[in-house]
Amino acid sequence: MTSESNRQAAAGHASDTAPRRLPALHLLRIPVGEDYVVGRLYSPAGEGPHPTIVLLHGFPGTQSNHDLAAGLQQAGYQTLVFHYRGCWGSTGNSSVAHALEDVETVLRYLRSPGVSGQYGVDTDRIALAGHSFGGFLTIMTAAKDPSIPACLSIAGVNFGWMGEAMSRSVAVRESIETTFEYATTFVTGYSKKDISRELIANYENWNLLRCVPQLAYRPVLLLASDNDETTPKNVNHDPLVQAFESVEGNRMEQRVMENTDHGFEGKRGELCRIVLEWLLRVLPIEAAEAERGEE
Repeated sequence: MTSESNRQAAAGHASDTAPRRLPALHLLRIPVGEDYVVGRLYSPAGEGPHPTIVLLHGFPGTQSNHDLAAGLQQAGYQTLVFHYRGCWGSTGNSSVAHALEDVETVLRYLRSPGVSGQYGVDTDRIALAGHSFGGFLTIMTAAKDPSIPACLSIAGVNFGWMGEAMSRSVAVRESIETTFEYATTFVTGYSKKDISRELIANYENWNLLRCVPQLAYRPVLLLASDNDETTPKNVNHDPLVQAFESVEGNRMEQRVMENTDHGFEGKRGELCRIVLEWLLRVLPIEAAEAERGEE
């Protein structure tokens, strides 16, 4: 065999045995107007396209759920964790309105042909999941966007209820402002007074109970903990569960985890298992993807 034949044979063999795409962690800077948000995209093994989860953290993001993102990546889900404007390296000023806009911008970014093709995003299967403030953003955005196939709220806060309570009582407003005071030192351009004004001005539109008609027939998982002093389940979780249950044929599921707090500390492994089991039922990984992930 000639040297040229050897080279061609070697090239053909290399093509047949080319390694599949390995799991990867990508650092992203996503434009939002004149600003940008910083994100980390956990890509699973294989070419895709992969079902994708946008995982939204709380305010300011003490628990950003990277453990959950890594677990979902290993199972075959592409998972994006990003920081809203004014938080943790993302530019611009922080606010609830800006965060809602940021989620919509990130969804458009993932659905764009260049980005979805580069990273293997299945644009028909992009779900939302969020913790605390991120749970609020998840429910609000999914209700507005019917293309979101499923959504998950973990100890989500109902800013509508909170804003209304603040509007009715000076003592409640001052108490909630005090709760947010330390958190605002980690974000840009947003004070406890700014939060107070924004929640009171928007409490009717930001009441999550208003989102139930748009979400009742899509898969929704509501998780809470029994020892949550930050977003107590009796005012944030229970009324939302009751609103879903009042709709016949609804697809909402709910669960309360015991002996844990707002961040589900000490129960993170169990939390990851519950989330993954639910996702595999409502947003399954295609058989070919699962086989590639097990190679």
